[in-house]
Amino acid sequence: MNVELTGIRDFLAAHHPFDLLPSAVLDALPGRLTSRYFRRGTVILSAGRPTEAVYILRSGAVDITDANGVLADRCGEGGAFGISSARDDGPSRFTMTALEDSLALLMTPEDFRGLLSAHPTFARFFDEQSAERLRAAVEALRVPGTGHEVLRTPLRGIVTRAPVSVDEDTAIRTAARLMTERRVSALLVTQPGGDARAAEETSGVLSGIVTDRDMRRLVVGEGMPVESPVSSIMTPHPITIDPDAPAVEAMLTMMQRGFHHLPVVEHGRPIGMVTSGDIMRLQQANPVAIVGAIVACQDLDGLIAARSRLPGVVRELVRQDATAAEIGRIVTAVGDAVTRTLLRLAEAELGPAPVPYAWVALGSQGRLELGLSSDQDNALVLADGPDPEAGLDPAADAWFAELADRVTAGLAACGHPLCPGDMMASNPAWRLTRSQWRQVFARWIDEPDSAAVLHADTFFDMRAITGGDLVDPMLAAVHRATAGNQLFLARLAREAVSWVPPIGFFRGFVLDRAGQGSRGLDLKAGGIAPIVQIARVHALAAGLPEVNTAARLSAAAATGTISRRRADDLRGAYELIGHLRHRHHSEQTERGEAADNVIDPATLATIDQHSLRDAFRIIKEAEQELAFTYRLHAVS
Repeated sequence: MNVELTGIRDFLAAHHPFDLLPSAVLDALPGRLTSRYFRRGTVILSAGRPTEAVYILRSGAVDITDANGVLADRCGEGGAFGISSARDDGPSRFTMTALEDSLALLMTPEDFRGLLSAHPTFARFFDEQSAERLRAAVEALRVPGTGHEVLRTPLRGIVTRAPVSVDEDTAIRTAARLMTERRVSALLVTQPGGDARAAEETSGVLSGIVTDRDMRRLVVGEGMPVESPVSSIMTPHPITIDPDAPAVEAMLTMMQRGFHHLPVVEHGRPIGMVTSGDIMRLQQANPVAIVGAIVACQDLDGLIAARSRLPGVVRELVRQDATAAEIGRIVTAVGDAVTRTLLRLAEAELGPAPVPYAWVALGSQGRLELGLSSDQDNALVLADGPDPEAGLDPAADAWFAELADRVTAGLAACGHPLCPGDMMASNPAWRLTRSQWRQVFARWIDEPDSAAVLHADTFFDMRAITGGDLVDPMLAAVHRATAGNQLFLARLAREAVSWVPPIGFFRGFVLDRAGQGSRGLDLKAGGIAPIVQIARVHALAAGLPEVNTAARLSAAAATGTISRRRADDLRGAYELIGHLRHRHHSEQTERGEAADNVIDPATLATIDQHSLRDAFRIIKEAEQELAFTYRLHAVS
């Protein structure tokens, strides 16, 4: 191979996705390429015309514009264009114009299609099935080479001890002795055999669980006779988990429910028990332990110290291949535990609440998507007084004002910054009775002006941290009211499409749709926020109760308000951007910096930049679809 061909070969090997081709293929490829020079302003390929080649840019820059003359992409050194026309042997959808004097290598369409056919990994880069490509990109971002796969370990491989169980008719005394002998702190209770036919169907089926706490509270504390059947003190129909579920699912369930034991059940019968201790032994930095420490705190200083361990947990989770969705749920579970503890500490000093209430999380915490940089959004829903129209009396209102001030200040001290928009329970506007909330939601839905839509963006992600009985029926009515309300949904859709993702990257800059570059990529504004808003519109259109973004997309796809492929693409894009954000936070906290959402594109690998460009395109297409569905050009 002469010097010139060797130079071309090395050039291709240095640029993605040509670096995915085997060495022998790279060695042979330069001899089949030709070169061509284009002066600045030259139209290299016009929309509607078939391409004569795939162009690989060796130097210079080329703008790619759609049929309306809108910039769709900008190609720099190492980039390729003319792809879809060459692959499909059809006309180009875009016009390619040299932005600078440019030199390109030309590959025949036949040669290009041959490479696609022979090399699946190379072909996947050009695959239009975005969800699959993004899933591969997310997998590539993880670092399984460290050997830390513990979160993915199926529980079947963790639970090696046979379950310790008794049937429902066993006396409490016998059950207590068995717990002592077997040194267990919880006992599974199963249905007895009965007659032979019934025994075959129900014998051994899990019916309850008894813990040492139940023994102390009901037998020692309340004097329950020890000869009574154990069924009289058991917790019936306990939450269980499948043996093939990963360890992270057990961890999340225990964190969210406040459990320390979780029966592992297959076909209705227990095969073991996973405990918080089992999970802790899997990890050095364990969020279950942090939640346990938070719940046990008796003052704010202790709470601040316990919560300060969370950044280390996030670093460990990123290292252990947790998904962005799992990390978001874990950080949220810790945030929920901090909130409940602050409420308990405040009530201990203020005395009992004058009326029942619910503390609700909004925004990212409401959606189970908290990150280390998330600020707090919250509100209070209060039970109605004797006259629902009159609201609370001044004394009760003062009690809740003091509660809200203490909890929001405590959250800030624990690392959850105050909301810049003052969407917190400390703001009297967001401390309302249930009747008042119903009126506010009805006004937002029936008269969706710009201010109402702005507030709706946050408050329609409401989730009760305490007092769910007070909130859930109200939210069910809200969801019924949003379903099919075209004016309200169109206003939300217009807000959603106002978030404009960038096009991609060009020479170390983030390229916006006006062709301008900037140094920092805001992962929240450029990717997370628009996907959240798109998912919210589709979920509210169907009257769905889900608040989590991925769950909203899945549920909306099931109802047909969004196509399955579009939902999969958006979930893939959300996971990719979320993973990059958590990794960014992890790196920042390791350097002792405050976590934010702005990433320097120079720190991104080429493959990450390509994947992000895919994600931005998916978002833009979903926004265009939303704009068409709600005829936004006709909405004032």
